[in-house]
Amino acid sequence: MRAVPVWPIGGEPPFTGPTIEARQAGDTLKEIHETEEHREAGRRMHAEQEPRFDRILEFLPVFEQHAVSAGEPRRGERTGKVVNMPQFDCGREARELVHVLDEDGWIVEFDWPAWESRAAYYYRHPERLSCAHVPTLRRLLTLHARKDRSCEGHFAGMIQGGHILEILRRVAALAPEEVARALASHRGG
Repeated sequence: MRAVPVWPIGGEPPFTGPTIEARQAGDTLKEIHETEEHREAGRRMHAEQEPRFDRILEFLPVFEQHAVSAGEPRRGERTGKVVNMPQFDCGREARELVHVLDEDGWIVEFDWPAWESRAAYYYRHPERLSCAHVPTLRRLLTLHARKDRSCEGHFAGMIQGGHILEILRRVAALAPEEVARALASHRGG
């Protein structure tokens, strides 16, 4: 069983609504994703920059060895009349991964808040990632990176819970053959 990340505000992640309830009732992955909206978003995404696989996959061995510092919360403090609010400082690897995602075409423009229930589905059913294609992985990575801006610690929670590692493993499975060979030789395989 997967460890559930600690959410900055506490409690369950803010993935709620009738869409999730319907999916929990037994919708299949095909029913969830075979919508015209999903197909159109995929077409727009393919018109954008194709993502690079090489640098994102350099993080896979680090994440697999659990050598990642997701970060830590920092307490707020008061200095005279100035109050610094508490915040979450991401770890170095998490910051570097988000930077690479952004530079290498993994972050895409789309209405990620509207897609949050689908992301929650993949989080709650990680076995479904084995069927995910590059456009879906890009959406997941975009959502988690962007959500961290308004919900500090979200990306770290996804790292700690193993969700980012599972996404990276799926990226590796979909990587072009030459990138996969380079990754295997880099990992000693």
